[in-house]
This record gives sequence, structure tokens and C-alpha cells, in this order.
Amino acid sequence: MILEIFTLLWFIRIARYDIAYHLIRNFDLIVLGLLVMPTNFANWPIGLLSFCIYLLINLLSGGKVGYGDIKLSFFCAVMLPSISALSIALTSTWMMAGLFALVYIKKSIPFAPFMIFGTYFSKIVLYFG
Repeated sequence: MILEIFTLLWFIRIARYDIAYHLIRNFDLIVLGLLVMPTNFANWPIGLLSFCIYLLINLLSGGKVGYGDIKLSFFCAVMLPSISALSIALTSTWMMAGLFALVYIKKSIPFAPFMIFGTYFSKIVLYFG
């Protein structure tokens, strides 16, 4: 339980930094990996699938999704128990980011907060659903 609280707090730190600077630091990802991987190591194939999806999006969009977001997608997905949970997370992430982009028209948007929201939204939906 305490590890999950620290993980959530670290996710909030990453989201705030991404909002402020449009950057996800490797140091934050290493700490996040140390927090997430011990209890979720068995879910690494789901994380790898998410990583590949975001990498493909990056390649097809000409680099519109940053490398920090691609790396973060792995750790977000590792927390999910199934591919259906990953699909819920991806759908909610892109829907919320798309709505944000429509309301706040900017050249770039911080994507980490939406990825984190999508991950926790998926966990909540699966818990109560």
C-alpha cells in the first residue's frame, strides 16, 4: 500500500514537471521503475506492447509524441493487469488529450498527465466494473 502511494506521488511529480517544461526526465523514470517493477514485473509484456504502440505512433506522426512519453507508457502499462485494461487506458488517455487539445489550442501539450490519468482510470474501471 505504501509503495502504491509513493508511486502515485511520483506520477504526480512527473505530470507537474511535464506540464511546466514539456519534458519527462530519465531520472524520474528510473525512480518510477524502481517503484513499479517489484510488484508488477509479471506484467512486462503489457508494458512492452504499450511501448511499441507509442513508438509506432511516434514514427507515424513524425515525432509528435516525445520519447519521454514513449518510455513512460511502459511503466504506466506495467501497472495494468491485462490487455483489455491497456485498451481502456489508451482510449481514455487519447480521448482526454484530444479534448484538451481542442479546448486549449497550443503547438504541443503535456501528454504525461493524460497517460497517468488513463492508467488510473482503467484501474478504477476494472476495480468497480
